[in-house]
Amino acid sequence: MSLQDIEIKKEYRSRLDNVARDFYIPLLKEAVSYKRSVGFFSSSILVEISKGIIGLINNGRIIEHKTMEQIDNLLELNQKVQFLCNYPNYAALLLKKKYVVKCNVVGNSVLLNLKEQNIAPVISYLVHKKIKIYSIKKVQKSLEELYFELLNADRPSSSVI
Repeated sequence: MSLQDIEIKKEYRSRLDNVARDFYIPLLKEAVSYKRSVGFFSSSILVEISKGIIGLINNGRIIEHKTMEQIDNLLELNQKVQFLCNYPNYAALLLKKKYVVKCNVVGNSVLLNLKEQNIAPVISYLVHKKIKIYSIKKVQKSLEELYFELLNADRPSSSVI
């Protein structure tokens, strides 16, 4: 049997369906990977779906979980700040020299990883260097995007100041 052979309903309702028996166990038995992002779940569900998890262990791998503190750190490390300014290439060059950080120039903007507490000093530095800042915008990935990145990498790829 494969995943394609399993009939999957459009939705499952815990009051109408046995979600563990009808969904999790059959699918996990055939799965080679299971990626799921949750804020809270009961560990008792693991007992219910243990038959499916055994199949998953035999077919694939179990990914370690991360604590909320690790997820918070990941959110901070992946926070990007976008500065709309008059000389984005020059601003990026200045930031690379002073902070040894990777910057991307997108149109009239500079995009870089930046911790919250460093936004003001960076703005001050750029203004001191005669860069006019027109707007500042935080650009942050969704928790789901970060979670899946976390599954595929042990650490962020770019530096953060």
